[in-house]
Amino acid sequence: MLTMIKMLRKQLTVFFVLAIQSFQIYGTQQNFLDVTILTVGIEQGKAFRYLAREFEQRYPSVKVRILPENDTNYKAKLMTWLTAKEGPDVMFWQGGERLFNLVRQDHILSIDDLWQQQQWEKGFSQGIKNLVNFNGSYYAIPISYYHWGIYYNEDIFRDYHLSPPNNWQALIKVCDTLSKSGKKPIILGNKGLWPAMAWFDYLNLRINGINFHNRLLQGKESFLQPKVKSVFTYWKELLDHNCLTTDYIDEEWFDILPEITRKNAAMILIGHFIVSRAGALTKKLKLFHFPIINPNIPIYEEAPTDLFFIPKNTKNLIHAKHFLEMLGSPNVQHHFNRIMKNIPPHLASPIEPMSLIQQGKKQLDNAEGITQYFDRDSKKEFVDLVLPAINSFLEHRDINKITSELEDFRVRTFLPN
Repeated sequence: MLTMIKMLRKQLTVFFVLAIQSFQIYGTQQNFLDVTILTVGIEQGKAFRYLAREFEQRYPSVKVRILPENDTNYKAKLMTWLTAKEGPDVMFWQGGERLFNLVRQDHILSIDDLWQQQQWEKGFSQGIKNLVNFNGSYYAIPISYYHWGIYYNEDIFRDYHLSPPNNWQALIKVCDTLSKSGKKPIILGNKGLWPAMAWFDYLNLRINGINFHNRLLQGKESFLQPKVKSVFTYWKELLDHNCLTTDYIDEEWFDILPEITRKNAAMILIGHFIVSRAGALTKKLKLFHFPIINPNIPIYEEAPTDLFFIPKNTKNLIHAKHFLEMLGSPNVQHHFNRIMKNIPPHLASPIEPMSLIQQGKKQLDNAEGITQYFDRDSKKEFVDLVLPAINSFLEHRDINKITSELEDFRVRTFLPN
């Protein structure tokens, strides 16, 4: 009997050891890290899977569960995740106003402790830090971003002995030279309506600065002000000089790139994603930042930025913070963005040798501040009204008409009765 009891005890001991090991490896939700991602393509999927593998190598007892959604579904599920009793542990999102809107609603955990421990204050430019800092506290870690600028065919500039213009007057002179030679200086494909908004953003940033720009897009400033009319005055000057041609506004931006390849056109204002469609043209492309208009206004740039944050209803706070620590590593940011073909925000992170990425990185590091883009910095309801109105302005060029329309949209969207 005693022998049987000993054997039973031994079997029970083995059973409980195995059970504990199983619990540690597979156990409760505390051994899983749920991470939501917004993905739109194969390369993004590869990049996010790299993050999951990297974390699991560092923390073998934790299994990362990636929760992928496309753009539409992600935005639809966002508030459901954030308001659930228990939500995902780490969430992907976008910098600036889209992040701050969730902070105001008290859905996001402050991570000031991580920023201090990891010394991230020294690792990111001021412009990037401004995108994740709200009222003096940090709420996310930036993981990837890309630049906007005026891309041009270097051969055309060389043919006509032109240099990249640094100010507005120089841009007009370059345009006049190209127009007299039968070239289209700057082209715009606006079938999707959103590409033209880069012109509004940059003109407003160069004329009125980032604080006014942000307030305007948040509905806190009137579009009837002389400041805003000045934006459209400069825009109209470009159009009247045939510097910005409207010949292609009904076409997609990527469908008109052959005009630059064939040297029929010289320039286009676009994001770095142009390289995914430029093909052989990429080797001939160079970049300059949007010219200065008001020399008293610092240089601000458009740089849509992706990030990760921890929701307040996370189930696994300890490993959620470990995940963000990993994301802030220069080496991890390098590998992630090498797959994404974007720029790592961390200043110590190596970047790809492509000259356009090198130029863009320098441009953004030197920026005094960064905006995300019109449709990310304002309400969707407002954006949906503005886009077709701006497209119409490119044809009618009536400044009083467009500013009155935009003011009506502002009142309707931001100041309801």
